[in-house]
Amino acid sequence: MTKIKVYKVNIIENRYWYCPSLFTFSRRLWASRPFATLEELMRHLEIKYNPGYFNFNGDLRFKAFNELQRVHKVGISINPSAVKDKDNYFKFHISENVEVVLDDLSLKLISKGRSFACPMHFFDDLYLEYFDEKKVTKNQKLRLTWRKYFFNIEVVEKEQTE
Repeated sequence: MTKIKVYKVNIIENRYWYCPSLFTFSRRLWASRPFATLEELMRHLEIKYNPGYFNFNGDLRFKAFNELQRVHKVGISINPSAVKDKDNYFKFHISENVEVVLDDLSLKLISKGRSFACPMHFFDDLYLEYFDEKKVTKNQKLRLTWRKYFFNIEVVEKEQTE
C-alpha cells in the first residue's frame, strides 16, 4: 500500500491555513493564505483525489471531519448530538466489501483534530490488495477502525457485519 501523507491544517476564524513541512522545497507551498473550504485547500494542493490524514488544531463539533468526508463522497458523517460520553460505536458501510468503524477512541482522536480523508478508490484498492494477497475471501470483508494516522484492519465474515 502506498504511504499516505499527513497534512497539518490550522483552523482560525473558520478559515483553513495549510502548514507545510519544514522540509518543503516548494516556494509555492510556503505562500500561505486562508482557504474558505477544505475542498478549496485540497484543490490548491492538488490532493483532492488522494488519501490523506489531516491534523487540525481541534475539531470538537466534527465540522472539518464531515467536510472532508463530503468532499470524497464516501457516506461518512458524524452528528455531534449523537455522540455519547462513552460506548460509542458508529459503523459505515463504504462498499459491499469494506466498512469503517468509529468507536470511542476514534471519536476522541477526530475531536482532537486527527482525521482521515480517503476517496472511494482507496477503500476499493485496499480490499483488492488484501484479496490478491489471499488475506480475504469473497465471503469476507474488511472492517477498518480509525486510529491515529492509520486504520486497524480486521477481516470479518460478511454475515457478521449486518
